[in-house]
Amino acid sequence: MDTWKVELQAFAVDFINWTIVLTCLFLKVPQIFQLKNKRPSEIKGISLQAITMEIVGYSIMALYNFKNKYTLNTYLEYLALLIQEYIMLFYVLRAKGHLANKYTSITSVIYIVSMSAFLIEIIPMETLNYLVPICLPLSGVAKATYIIGMIKASNSDAISMETWGMSALTNAGRFFTVFMDSADKHLLLNYSVSVILSSAVLGTAVYYQLQAQTPMISTRRREPSVRRHYHVD
Repeated sequence: MDTWKVELQAFAVDFINWTIVLTCLFLKVPQIFQLKNKRPSEIKGISLQAITMEIVGYSIMALYNFKNKYTLNTYLEYLALLIQEYIMLFYVLRAKGHLANKYTSITSVIYIVSMSAFLIEIIPMETLNYLVPICLPLSGVAKATYIIGMIKASNSDAISMETWGMSALTNAGRFFTVFMDSADKHLLLNYSVSVILSSAVLGTAVYYQLQAQTPMISTRRREPSVRRHYHVD
């Protein structure tokens, strides 16, 4: 391949990589603002289980990329997304009254200890090779949970369309950059499914928000008119 083509390809990959990273710095921000001042009854379509599964999936993927010494800009977005997911989790826990729950504290400690054990290699990093395939069903179930939540509530007010639109686009971009950089089959499968499911969440949210904006057609039966008769004496 000509040198200029190689350089152009490398530039395109780097440009997309950094565009994705910069986008992911704000990816969940619209969703966070949607949740910030919501009451428990208003948080429809979002569950603790979905957020927890996303946090676990992002954590595993970040550790896997780190362990394989992939270029930092190919997985830096996971770190940005994790911070935003923690904030989302905080608001949902607060809204549902679980912030001071003992189970929340126990789960948080288990998570922190597990991540630390991987980083200092108490748990062999090779274990991640077996955990990465779990991320795909985790991601799928998490996104399916969002969709099911919206369908059950017939409402998507707590879902940010901006967040899910950006999610679909960044996953598509990441599929391309991984294909050009390492062609890691685990990552390619993960990103391709994520594109489909993020688009499905977006489509469901758009559908219910359009439904909410559609004016209700009055079906009230019109009362029959009564002809009045006036008599002049």
